[in-house]
Amino acid sequence: MELPIPEPAARVIERLYSHGYEAYAVGGCVRDTLIGRIPNDWDVTTSAPPERLLTLFDSPLFKAIPTGIAHGTVTVLSSGEAVEVTTFRVDGEYSDSRRPDKVSFTSSLGEDLARRDFTINAMAYSPRCGLVDLYGGRADLDNKLIRCVGEPERRFSEDALRILRAPRFASVLDFGVEDAAASAALRLRGRLDLISKERISSELAKLIGGAGVSRVLCRFRPIIGTILPELMRDEYDRAASYVGRLGGSPIALQLAALFYGISPETARGALTRLRFDKRTCSRTAMILSHIGANPASKSDVKRLASEVGTDCAGEIIALGELCGTASPECAGYLGEIRENDECISVSGLKINGDDLLALGVRPKQIGSLLSRLLGEVIDGRIPNERQALEAFIRDFLQA
Repeated sequence: MELPIPEPAARVIERLYSHGYEAYAVGGCVRDTLIGRIPNDWDVTTSAPPERLLTLFDSPLFKAIPTGIAHGTVTVLSSGEAVEVTTFRVDGEYSDSRRPDKVSFTSSLGEDLARRDFTINAMAYSPRCGLVDLYGGRADLDNKLIRCVGEPERRFSEDALRILRAPRFASVLDFGVEDAAASAALRLRGRLDLISKERISSELAKLIGGAGVSRVLCRFRPIIGTILPELMRDEYDRAASYVGRLGGSPIALQLAALFYGISPETARGALTRLRFDKRTCSRTAMILSHIGANPASKSDVKRLASEVGTDCAGEIIALGELCGTASPECAGYLGEIRENDECISVSGLKINGDDLLALGVRPKQIGSLLSRLLGEVIDGRIPNERQALEAFIRDFLQA
């Protein structure tokens, strides 16, 4: 079997082999290549000691950066691309349920692969040796199954983040989770309290964007409830369905679907607790606060877009169509508004404050009159044309 390896990673592997060391692409890059996905990055594992990596890649063609030298990791720049190179290692105890207290370097690829989380992430490949698959990862890919390397309870006890990574991979890849692994993850879910909120939010964001998210949210509801107890209510299954039907949507819209039926303030508080960024927290709360707006006409959509902007209005309408609070025509209305650049803000009016002053409007009246003009235009009572707007102002001044 031959796998296509990008030239920067291939050069790193060949240099290591040419100096007498084993070297393999490993982990997610092998997994993704086997299932036809383009890897985000390429990691290499090698028998070369960390200090040797620094000297081997100190050359005109490479640059070595000791980014994690204590754990055997060196970042090698090859043709401007970063390749993470890590010495074969064996992990020690995990006293914090996240990272090993110490690592020991080894000359055995098998020992290195044995410490990894899931079989689909425990495969290695080199052009010289082909695919090394000691734990049935290729078969699990074919069977669309997430399975632990070794005893699931041990894997999840070592690194509690794996309890959330298992459903995350199941969602993103649209795979199932082996019963033993799923049971262990559910049983040990309380250990997620040991994990930083930032790491949890990162995994959750990936999970809810996956193709299998609805099924995963339902199967692993107790895990989701451990990190977001606010979600444990009657509408949970319905919300899970909404999230699944919004695949590929912006993160705030997916989160709003997940929090469907929950107050904006509660959602904002929960997301803030998990250290989501302020914009995501605010946008999610904004969508939820307008989900009952019930837009039906084009004027309704214009008013909504005027208040929150066209992008946010589109997200509100998308979720509203799913839960029945927006008519099916609303997305089309919004498309027309965008395509025709229709006026939804004071700045879009064909008249401004200086024009109103010239017509005799008092300065303190300008703001309220511009807002009134915008309302008239949005509701279609007057066209957004300078002559019509001036006529409205003259009639106002004569009244």
